[in-house]
Amino acid sequence: MNSLVDIPLAPYLMWPYAVGLAAAICFGIIGFKMGQTWLPFVIGGGVFGLVTATVASGVANAVAVPYTDAVRNRYQLASLAVALVIIAVAGFLLTFQRDYSMRRTARTSGAKQSDQSQKQEETR
Repeated sequence: MNSLVDIPLAPYLMWPYAVGLAAAICFGIIGFKMGQTWLPFVIGGGVFGLVTATVASGVANAVAVPYTDAVRNRYQLASLAVALVIIAVAGFLLTFQRDYSMRRTARTSGAKQSDQSQKQEETR
């Protein structure tokens, strides 16, 4: 074993389930921190992670069919990285959208409060 690529993901068909479980936990934490019901986030994140990782694993297997096990392991490792990046980007977009909407709400509510205070001062 010369490098990380030579280490087989044993069993290589099981890693999508681990990625799905990790995605479910991460998306559940995101939902909990957003102050929302965390269960839909867990289910959605788990399904999204499992589907993304399974598709990436299947593509890696299809590409590596005519090659040796070492090539298959390299493609599996690359597909694991691609799946993790896709899931991380989706999680980032989910939290970015939350932060953006919270800032926008704070700006508009602050503007409404200042407008209301100005109207109250004018009526006095």
